[in-house]
Amino acid sequence: YVKFRHIFWRYNSKSKNKFVKVLWRLIEFYNPLNDSLLNQKIQEIDPDLIFTNNIAGIGTRVWEIGRKLNIQILHTARDYYLICARSGMYKGKHACNNQCFECKIYSLNKKKHSQYVNYFVGVSKFVQKIHFQNGYFKNVIKTNDIQNIFQYDFKNIQKKPRSRPIKFGILGYIRETKGVNQLLQNINLEIELEII
Repeated sequence: YVKFRHIFWRYNSKSKNKFVKVLWRLIEFYNPLNDSLLNQKIQEIDPDLIFTNNIAGIGTRVWEIGRKLNIQILHTARDYYLICARSGMYKGKHACNNQCFECKIYSLNKKKHSQYVNYFVGVSKFVQKIHFQNGYFKNVIKTNDIQNIFQYDFKNIQKKPRSRPIKFGILGYIRETKGVNQLLQNINLEIELEII
């Protein structure tokens, strides 16, 4: 465990004013406060592989440091943190089709550092595609995606006799960017949906 140096923990941001949030983003762009900490910890562990997935608050410098130490890097993208200042590629109630100017500037360092990553996994094919379209992870040796609900074969489920509707459970942060609406629109079955 390493306590990273930043002005506040990202998930406490709702209580912060706009100026402090902007300052957090500027430090996130290039946070030299953690360089010696990361260097020391990585050299102490001496790993064969650095695996990252949720690096908000830590930043992408870990990839540059890993590259300098000649360590392979695997990253899993679970959202659009690297591409979008809000991590969701969403403004108001609409999905963003492209990176806006603000996000292009905000993510310059992240895009540069992504070229140090050797292996890249997207939480879905779509998340993976958006990263590639925007010029991220150009030098990856291998890439993959995590199977999700839209790649599941529901035809076999339909053929089996059932005494009740198929039940889906969704446990997590519910917002439009998570795709619950798309789930409901794309499944043509009698289902029972529990959202917790």
